Amino acid sequence: MRLFPTRLAVSALALLSLAACDSGTTDEPSADPDALVGSWSLLESTDETFLTVSEGQPLVDQGGVQTGSVAFSGAESGTLRYIASVPSNGSTEAVLVSYDPRQSTTDPVRYELRLSGTSGYTTLYAFRPNGSSSYYESFGSVPAYTYVNGRVTVRALTLQSFSGTSVSVAAGAIAFPVVQIPAGQRTLVRTTTVAFQEPPYDGIDALRYVFEDDGVYRAERDNFPNVTYSTEGTWETSGDRLRLTVPAFDEGTAETRTYRYAVSDSRLLLDVTAQDCRADAACLRNVEGSFGLRTGTVTGYSVESRATFNPTGDAPARPARTGAPVPVDPRRETAVWPRALARTAADA
Repeated sequence: MRLFPTRLAVSALALLSLAACDSGTTDEPSADPDALVGSWSLLESTDETFLTVSEGQPLVDQGGVQTGSVAFSGAESGTLRYIASVPSNGSTEAVLVSYDPRQSTTDPVRYELRLSGTSGYTTLYAFRPNGSSSYYESFGSVPAYTYVNGRVTVRALTLQSFSGTSVSVAAGAIAFPVVQIPAGQRTLVRTTTVAFQEPPYDGIDALRYVFEDDGVYRAERDNFPNVTYSTEGTWETSGDRLRLTVPAFDEGTAETRTYRYAVSDSRLLLDVTAQDCRADAACLRNVEGSFGLRTGTVTGYSVESRATFNPTGDAPARPARTGAPVPVDPRRETAVWPRALARTAADA
C-alpha cells in the first residue's frame, strides 16, 4: 500500500465526487500508483441510474432521448422536437420547444409552444437573438393536447397574431422514453453522459487532477474569465483503490472518497457506485416522486458513476484573477460547477 502524510489546504468536495469509465483504447489498464503521477484533464463523465421496485411498473424517463416532432408553418415555420415541461403539481400546461432546453443553443430563432390541457388556449412564441419576439395564440374549449405515459400529443391548431398573420400547427407528438421496471430486479433506468471537452464546457470549464509523487494532489477547475478554482489534499492507493482526502472546512471533518482506478498510456479511469438512499425510507420516497413511481414501491436506488481523464502533461494551471488558485466554499459548489461535478459519492 502506498501511503503519504496528510497535507491539507482548502476544501471543494465536488472535485472529490468524480468517477470514470472504460476508455475503449487498446492499452491494457492497470492499477499502478506510479502511473498516476502527472496532470489529468477530465474528458467525460457518465452516470448510470439503477432502481429496484417491489411492483413492476413503467417509468417515464424525462432525462432520456425524446422522439417525435410537431411541425408548424405560415408566418413562422419550424419544428418542435423537445418537451420542456409537462403537467405536474396541479398545472395543466405542457411546453414544447424547438431547441434542447438542457443545452445552450445558437438557433437564429427559439420557438416555444405553450399548450393548455383544459381551456385549449395555445400560444406560440418566437424569440430572436436581438431581443425581439412575436407570438401567436388560439382559443377554444377543447384541450389542445393530451399527455399519457410520457407522450404529448398535439391536435391540429391555427394560431393568429394581433396583426392578423397566422401559423398552422400540424397534429403530432413528442415522447419521453419509457422504461418497464420488473418487480424485484435491479434495472438500469437512465444513462447520462457529459462531454467536458466539447461545448458548452470546453475551454472555460476544464477540470484537472494533478498528482504529485509525494502524495499531494491538486484539483483545478477553470472558470471564465480567467479564474481557476482549486482544492488540495492527499492521495494514497491500496490495490486498485485510490483514496483522496481533503481538509476539514470550518473546523469540520476531513472528507475522504475512495475510487476504483486504472491507468493506461492514454487514460485515467475512475469508478464509484453511490448508494444514495441506502435504507432511508424518506429518501426512497423522494426517488419515487422524482421518477413518478408508485408510492412505497422503490426498494433500491444507486448510481454508478464513471469518468475518463486524458493526460495533460505538465501544463500549468491558468492564472487566477488574484494570481493564485481561488478556494471554493463547498456550500457554493452546486452554483459553481455542473451537477455532474457537484454530487457527493459514497465510498466504493
